[in-house]
Formats: sequence, structure tokens, C-alpha cells
Amino acid sequence: TQREKGLIFREKAHRLYLQNQQKIVVLKLARPKLFPVFWALLGGLALLTAFIWNTEVPVTLGGVGLVIEQENSERPILVSLLPADSLPQLQAGQRVVAYDKRSWETPLLNARLQRVDNAVMSPKAIYQRFELDHLGVGLIDGPTVVAIAQIDTEPSGLDWSTYVGSNLPIQVEVESRPVLSLIPGIRVFF
Repeated sequence: TQREKGLIFREKAHRLYLQNQQKIVVLKLARPKLFPVFWALLGGLALLTAFIWNTEVPVTLGGVGLVIEQENSERPILVSLLPADSLPQLQAGQRVVAYDKRSWETPLLNARLQRVDNAVMSPKAIYQRFELDHLGVGLIDGPTVVAIAQIDTEPSGLDWSTYVGSNLPIQVEVESRPVLSLIPGIRVFF
């Protein structure tokens, strides 16, 4: 009768074969011993994502700072010369960091902008306003925004009278952004 059905195997052997085909294959990675490791990895990934989501980096504008003596004060001021297109981003209270030209590792000065001029100035107007005939030669090459920061001479420990007349590279912190916004595809959402 088996030959009539087209089966060459015994019926019992055929049934066992079909049962073996229906068994669920459990991967070796899905052993219960490894579940805590997977949960730990998932938790670590969640913590890393939360850290990156909440961490922000400063966005800075570069420029030149001139250390100039004031007529009515014993403390010098830092005249910050910044690109003309940065005017909408600048406001009083933003942090200014001045560096030594030879070493960008350690800042010479941390200060806050006290005043930002509302107009973009020409190089000639800046030379006349701050009497920069010999100081500013070659520093200003186009329309510039002027921002003033008062130098606090006490906490730095530097003798700022030796820096009067110097031009220093500066960075003005205009805002901060989440680290994720630095990734090109995600930047659109921020």
C-alpha cells in the first residue's frame, strides 16, 4: 500500500521526519546565560545616547582682539574685531577668550563682551576711532564689527600693561549646540 501512495519510507519514519522539520531552531546566541549581557549592552547604549543628546558644544566666531589703554581708567580694554556677517549673532554678555599667538592651548584672557556696536564699520573708521595708525596695519581688511570687553587684570595675574598695543587671536562664544547637530544628516532637525 505504501508503494501505491508513492512513499518508499515507512509511515512512522516519515512522521518523525516531518516532526524534526517543525522544531524551532534556537541560536546559540539566545542562550539564557547571555541575556544579562544583552541587557547590559542595551542599557549602555541607552546611557550613551542620553549623554550625547544632552551634551552641548560651543559655537564660536574668530577674530582679532586689540589691547588698548583707556584714557579714564588704569585697566586696558580688549577691542574685538569680528567679521561683518557676525553682527546678528553678537550681544553683550557673551564670553570672549583671547589666546597667545604662539600657543592656542591656554587662554590668556577670559572676559565678557560689555558692548557691541550696532553698525558695521569700515577699516578707516576703526583706525580713526581707536587711533590705530601703527597698531592695526594689516589686521582689518574689510567691513568689521567692533565689540568691547573690559579686561579684568586681577584674576589673570598677568601684567596687562605689557600687552597694550598687542593684537591677539580671539574666539567669541555665540551659542551652544547639541553634539548630535554636528552630524550632517541630523543637523537639519536642529
